[in-house]
Amino acid sequence: MCGLGGWSCWSGAGPEPALLKRMMDQVAHRGPDGEDYRFFGPEGTAQESPGAGGRWLAGLGHRRLAIVDLSPTGVQPMSNEDGSLWLVFNGEIYNHLELREELEGLGHVFTSRADSEVILHGFEAWGLETLTRFNGMFALALYDPGQRSLVLARDRLGIKPLYYLETGQGLFFASELKQFLVLPEPNPALEVTAVRDFLVHGALDHTARTFLTGVSQLEPASWLTADGSGRIARGSFHAWPEPPALGRVSPGQRARSAARLLDLLDDSVGLRLRADVPVGSCLSGGLDSSGVVCLAAERLKAGGQRGVRTGPGQHVFTAAYDHPAADERRFAGLVRDLTQTRHHLVFPMAQGLYADLERLVWHQDGPVETPSVYAQYKVMELVAQEGIKVTLDGQGADELLGGYAGHLNAYLAQLLRAGRAVELGGELIGLAGRTGLKGAALQALDVAAILLKREPRQAAWHAQWLDPGVTGPGDRGPLRCRDNLSRRLLEDATRLNLPRLLHYADRNSMAFGVEARVPYLDHRLADFALSLKPGLRIHRGWNKHLLRLALSGKVPPEVAWRKDKLGFAVPLKEWYLAGASFFRETLTPRPLIAPLFRVRDWASHVEEGLKTDRGLNWLWMLSNLETWCRLAGVSP
Repeated sequence: MCGLGGWSCWSGAGPEPALLKRMMDQVAHRGPDGEDYRFFGPEGTAQESPGAGGRWLAGLGHRRLAIVDLSPTGVQPMSNEDGSLWLVFNGEIYNHLELREELEGLGHVFTSRADSEVILHGFEAWGLETLTRFNGMFALALYDPGQRSLVLARDRLGIKPLYYLETGQGLFFASELKQFLVLPEPNPALEVTAVRDFLVHGALDHTARTFLTGVSQLEPASWLTADGSGRIARGSFHAWPEPPALGRVSPGQRARSAARLLDLLDDSVGLRLRADVPVGSCLSGGLDSSGVVCLAAERLKAGGQRGVRTGPGQHVFTAAYDHPAADERRFAGLVRDLTQTRHHLVFPMAQGLYADLERLVWHQDGPVETPSVYAQYKVMELVAQEGIKVTLDGQGADELLGGYAGHLNAYLAQLLRAGRAVELGGELIGLAGRTGLKGAALQALDVAAILLKREPRQAAWHAQWLDPGVTGPGDRGPLRCRDNLSRRLLEDATRLNLPRLLHYADRNSMAFGVEARVPYLDHRLADFALSLKPGLRIHRGWNKHLLRLALSGKVPPEVAWRKDKLGFAVPLKEWYLAGASFFRETLTPRPLIAPLFRVRDWASHVEEGLKTDRGLNWLWMLSNLETWCRLAGVSP
């Protein structure tokens, strides 16, 4: 896990070497264990610290967070034996030991234990096809000085970030948006379409577009190549399964699928325990993180695994509150007692949120949708304070296996449209037993809204304040499939929900030099989950039914069959109300972002917003956006 940056130029002289240093200083937090650089001129030779001037057609910079091979042999930029390929890389290749053995069998000789060297030899042996062999999270830049060619690539689900900017001079790339802000030109402006999608729909990283005009993210499962003449090509190296139809599910199929899911998750956890530093876990008390903690504890207790560091005990970290509706200590405690892990608590508070907000927004490279992001930020701060450099986290299970209320609604609507009355009745009876008649009735009203094609009220309320020039005629933004569970899950996992959560998790963890690993997003598990029939994911009113079956006997039963769902819950309204003075100070008398909105009196707008839940959420998002624009020096 690291930070990277650089350029490849094809027109005239490249930038001064000092520019790359400034780019990498912006992400020093991503790699507190060291930094290094390489520069390449027309003749193709590499220089580590060239003086001012010269024609540096390419530059590679790297900030290191040492996780595997802590010695100097793991330093990047890294080259192959003859210097014909150079790499900067952010992430982990979890199956690097197996790939190393395969490459050694082909005659390749290694000089380090680092997974980054496996990437270099893999490209020597297999070219771009090597991307399909990686089990991991990665963003990488590979430069061939002889051919003056560059390869950029990003993992299948976009766990690690990678951005680029095309100019007439060449192509710049980086781990975070803030690195582009130090470039002398062009001066990026605020990308209003990305702002619209964020404010109205809560969408983030759902397309190649970013908050900065001209700067694009390399999309998940993608590669980009640029040759010495400036020709750019793009492609993808992974296709997700086609969403399955409803189908019938037999008891035997359900049992076999649960066993397969457990095998995949257990193997994924085992691979993600590989490290030369201590590995901990984030534990919310929910099913997803509890499953990871329990499986990791089993493996660590058994011992004898390749590449896994043994230690005095597994550390787990939980955000706790004195507010009962948001506190999950009881469930986290059950997991702690079962696994005998070393449990650490942090108590995020509203006062700290607004004191830390500028720093949070700076690290996030943009506004954040909800204060719950701060809870994760504080957990990661505690992780770093305890000397842990790697965590296993539970992101992705909801999106792949049907964990949200919207997924249940989509399934019920799909059954109704298909005329599957018996199955629909069974789901409603099960739902009533789990949530009570009132809960089932509210769920039925949501399904009716889907069938009537009514838009979510929150989105419509937010949209009314945007200038018509921002929304555009008939523009409905990124839409979710709301009446087909399989398609909804594919969208949430690859385009709408998960990309936003991965963005938050990466920036929160890297703010403190912590590597966050996500076992549910092993591509083998994701492929399997996205190929499941809807009735395997939701059954008798239970979300994530297959995961509950798979983890029964592994996690405490009170956790496996919890009826409520919190996630990174916080005392939301209390925290919003605590921000009243912050909202007033940030948005009045007239914010930088004012041209995007049809608001004449900002003071009155803030006071009206403080009176309703929707208004409070709106003021939070607006003040976040305004804060980031000021920090980044950008405006509409």
